[in-house]
Amino acid sequence: MEVLLMILGAIIGAVISWSIAHKFHKKASDEFQVQIDAITLLNKDLAKSVSELIDVSNFTAEKAEMIEKHAVAGTSDDPDYPYK
Repeated sequence: MEVLLMILGAIIGAVISWSIAHKFHKKASDEFQVQIDAITLLNKDLAKSVSELIDVSNFTAEKAEMIEKHAVAGTSDDPDYPYK
């Protein structure tokens, strides 16, 4: 009888321990997924910002190159100056 009560106590203890561990594991998994989603969104926003920065940088570089070419090519005795 005592052995049966000990086995029953072990089973009940195992079920309670498993249910507590399962509850906290599920909660941690849900929180982890929320954090992963936030990081993914942040990475997408960052990639978009970097892409926009590169586009602006390329546009600025092209404009600077055009201005430099015009300044070098155009002179005051050029009839088309400053329209090249």
